[in-house]
Amino acid sequence: MKKVLSALTITALMASPVFADAQHKHGDDKTGSMSGMMHHEKMTSMNEHMQEMREAMEKIKSESDPKKRKKLMEEHMKSMQKGMQMMNHGM
Repeated sequence: MKKVLSALTITALMASPVFADAQHKHGDDKTGSMSGMMHHEKMTSMNEHMQEMREAMEKIKSESDPKKRKKLMEEHMKSMQKGMQMMNHGM
């Protein structure tokens, strides 16, 4: 019985990468190079947005006035939400 279970376990472990590879696809052949360009534009836009977020955080860290700092934090939160929407629409 132990030999049968061992053989089944080994067979299952060896076969699982084969099935995983068959399901994996890297892209849609129908869209062609246009998909790559759109992907690049979205990535560029997201990188610019992330840079703006980093700059906003630097302003927040350097601000000493609590009221101005709170306002900057609120703007940063809105920017974070915008970034999340950008990511959700891209996926």
